[in-house]
Amino acid sequence: MTWTEPATWYANLASFYAAAAAFITDPAGNVLLVKPTYRDHWAFPGGYLDEGEYPHDACAREIREELGISVTVGDLLVVD
Repeated sequence: MTWTEPATWYANLASFYAAAAAFITDPAGNVLLVKPTYRDHWAFPGGYLDEGEYPHDACAREIREELGISVTVGDLLVVD
């Protein structure tokens, strides 16, 4: 067996991408969707997590960036 330097071993590990999106409703039950300029379809506000970022923090950050509002992110609803 050949020794691999830790930095090389870690650099060759598989990476993944994670995203967080918000399911925001008003008192009447209407759901907030956004129409990004870079997509052809409507979506929940959200986006990719930055390296080392927690999903709740990413969700709140994406809402601030996309909508200009600050929200308290609640419980996790779905994991896929």
